[in-house]
Amino acid sequence: MRTRVPLSTIAALATSILCGCQTMGPATDLHAPTSAEIAALQTGITLSFIDPGSTQVAAYTNVGVIAVDGAPVKVICLLANAKNRMGGYTGMKVTKFFMSLDDRFLFAEDFMTKVCDSLGLAYPA
Repeated sequence: MRTRVPLSTIAALATSILCGCQTMGPATDLHAPTSAEIAALQTGITLSFIDPGSTQVAAYTNVGVIAVDGAPVKVICLLANAKNRMGGYTGMKVTKFFMSLDDRFLFAEDFMTKVCDSLGLAYPA
């Protein structure tokens, strides 16, 4: 049976992160991504990037569980290059993808990437 995350919970997490008023605890339960987590990441790329088919992934992190305003969520960071609205590549950028504890994509953001360093994002030379 699937557990549904209330839309209000997703909206509250997204609002708090976008306005910069969230608190994030240290990452725990670090592990290599499972196939379900990779599927959630692929959903996140499809929903978040302008041209998901152009995405060139350079690296991604382990998955960690963090507390965002007290609510536990999974996070994985991705270092990738993708095309923008003009059709040109933007250059390598780090994006955080948040997912529920049952591996459903919640939202992505590409700022405040300090948490990505704690997850072990290896930047290619």
